[in-house]
Amino acid sequence: MRILPKYFINSILFSKETGRLRSIIRHMLFDKDMKARNFFRKITHKKNGMIKKKFLNLEQTINEDNVTVKKINILHMTRYNKEYETSIYICNNEDVSRAHDSLYELIKNKTSSQFLAISISHDNFKKVSGGIQLCVDKELGHFNSSGLDYLHIYPIIPVTRLAKKGEDVLVGVSLNGQELPPARMSGILKLMSQLANENYELVFALHHLMGHSPEMIGEMLRQCGNPPAYFWIHDYFSPHYS
Repeated sequence: MRILPKYFINSILFSKETGRLRSIIRHMLFDKDMKARNFFRKITHKKNGMIKKKFLNLEQTINEDNVTVKKINILHMTRYNKEYETSIYICNNEDVSRAHDSLYELIKNKTSSQFLAISISHDNFKKVSGGIQLCVDKELGHFNSSGLDYLHIYPIIPVTRLAKKGEDVLVGVSLNGQELPPARMSGILKLMSQLANENYELVFALHHLMGHSPEMIGEMLRQCGNPPAYFWIHDYFSPHYS
């Protein structure tokens, strides 16, 4: 009988009895706070911060009864990585906490109309290639060619799951393709509410919720007076939340 490589590897990594990482493997791959060690992160993640597909499939191991445990272990790994990278980013960009007011001024000065399309996706479409990113880029071109402004919001640190309920996610922002200072979603909520109160015509396009808190996005729409919002079903992730 031929043993497939992935089953052989999984039998080494995981205990057949518990479905959890073997203690010696856990020590080799993670530090005491369960953050992936640098060499392991380089192996498991792409340059854009997304975990590689083959490592998301580690839960397909010999003992199928433990699939849920393995999924949780892998999600915990991506969560710890995200929190660690976000803290490092903030330490290296001290102006993040003061970016909300400057964003408001920049948008007021750089918009050419009272119409603003706000798109939300899971990464920076200017730096990551893919079908969703291409769609966002075409959408930007469509609005700009019509003389209308386009604001894009995405998580600074990509993660392959939703944010925690109500999490104040650190996001990147671009206006008409030009990067603006990053901010917290709480600041974006305040910004959108201000623009709505100043008679800006707002329309939302939700391309991808991965890395975002749906509760925060829902609250943003409510604070803006429930403007038109379009939910794109791009891939397997979207139908779960449509």
